[in-house]
Amino acid sequence: MGNMGKKKLLLTAIIVMTITCCCQTGFSLEKQEKKRAKEQIGSFDKEAFIESAEKEKSLGLSMVDCITCALKKNTEIKIKKIDSIIAKYGIKKAHGAFEPSLKGYFKYDETNNPGLYPLLTGNLEDRSRRADFNAGIEGKIVTNTRYDINFNNNRNSSNSALQRFFPNYESSFSGSITQPVLKDFFGMGRDQANIVITKNNKELSDYNFKQEAINIVTQVISTYYDYIRHIAQYKIGEHALKRSSELFEIIQKRYEKGLASSVDLLEAEAGVAKREEALLVFERSLLKAEDDLKLETNLINDPAYWNADIYAEDKPVFEIKEVDLVESIKKAFGNRPDYKSAITDLKNKDIAIKTAVNNLLPTVDVTGTYAANGLGDTYSNAYDQVKDGKHRSWSVGVAVKIPFGFTKEISDYKISKLQKKQAILAFSRLEQRIILEVRDAVRNVDIAERSVKANRKILNAEKETYEAAKERFNAGQLSTHDMLQYQENYDLASLGFLDAVIKYNKALVFLEKTKGTTLTANNIKIEETKQ
Repeated sequence: MGNMGKKKLLLTAIIVMTITCCCQTGFSLEKQEKKRAKEQIGSFDKEAFIESAEKEKSLGLSMVDCITCALKKNTEIKIKKIDSIIAKYGIKKAHGAFEPSLKGYFKYDETNNPGLYPLLTGNLEDRSRRADFNAGIEGKIVTNTRYDINFNNNRNSSNSALQRFFPNYESSFSGSITQPVLKDFFGMGRDQANIVITKNNKELSDYNFKQEAINIVTQVISTYYDYIRHIAQYKIGEHALKRSSELFEIIQKRYEKGLASSVDLLEAEAGVAKREEALLVFERSLLKAEDDLKLETNLINDPAYWNADIYAEDKPVFEIKEVDLVESIKKAFGNRPDYKSAITDLKNKDIAIKTAVNNLLPTVDVTGTYAANGLGDTYSNAYDQVKDGKHRSWSVGVAVKIPFGFTKEISDYKISKLQKKQAILAFSRLEQRIILEVRDAVRNVDIAERSVKANRKILNAEKETYEAAKERFNAGQLSTHDMLQYQENYDLASLGFLDAVIKYNKALVFLEKTKGTTLTANNIKIEETKQ
């Protein structure tokens, strides 16, 4: 086997191996995706849910536990994470426009025709054989300079008497570049714009993910406080029922001794029934709040805990926190994901304008080529001539392309300018809304704080009134009707104070949301998505 045959065989082997590796990589990725999809397809285990329903189970949850469960299992969080991963691959895809491409070409031609001039050439049949084997690399760099490098080889054989060599070998090493000097050079071309936009889109995905996390944490905390309120409300209802039942027993004994009328007995009995009904209402509300908490924390999807009794490990407290309007507004503009998203969107609008301006330029490309050529009766002779560079060819040129009227390009430019104007107006409206939201949140905290203090006074007063009423009732100086009324007033005051404390804590939570500091306030760190 000659040198030409060995080199062709070697190059063929390299190309085959490259194609094989690419195919294996593709098949491997497809196999992994099928496996991953199979693992993600779950089935509803109804037997596990039924089995869990037959068992009594309780589960203690702190607010931190609920937040953790919600963030780990929430579907929207998973969707936002996937969006971030997609954006990350979008950046890689945009950079892929500047990756070089390896190319190869092999072709064998054989032609047999009746001889045209048999008397002159002595050939009854004209035969020609040609084998082409070419390889190269092409691509472009960030200045949009396109390059194309080729290593071409061919072998020609013929029975023609006019052929200089039999067979002959041709070889050449050539390269060409095309450099834009107006469009895609001074401005921002499509590929450069895609890289910047995809990076900005990654930021947008991260901001959306953070905003979704803030929304979920805020909702979970609010639901947890609601559950605490319903637990406390139910306990207040139990105490109220106990007090009214004790009062009924006292009235019943007095009635048996002739010291109380039947009206007093009926009023006491009605008071017990009324509080029993109220306790049932509280129980229904408590169970509904428990289910809401399970739904927010996704425990409803867990066969082990979907039917468990939840008890809250945290209690609502009234801890006054200093709130400053100006400082809160500054934090909002420095932390809110929606505000940062709007800023990034404005950047994308600027890029669209730059791209449109670039497209208004005419296409003017400077081209240049250079080649070293070789021809010989053996491949070595032809290749040596290429290395020596004795036989060269080159060219330079300018290609110009100017659309008539630039109708599309001008329209795109005007559209991009108008879209930027829209975005600026929306951005200004967002800034105004942020200021108003923070101001309202600060006001609500202040009002909620004063409401707690007022309800505390009401509760203390009603408690003292109730204690005094008990003494008067025991001394026979107070009617059953009045005593029931004092009990009810005390119960309402207890509920009012509890509601005020819960509203104050929820107002603080909403203030953190309007400032965009919910995650830091709860020591939550968002891990970077990996894939």
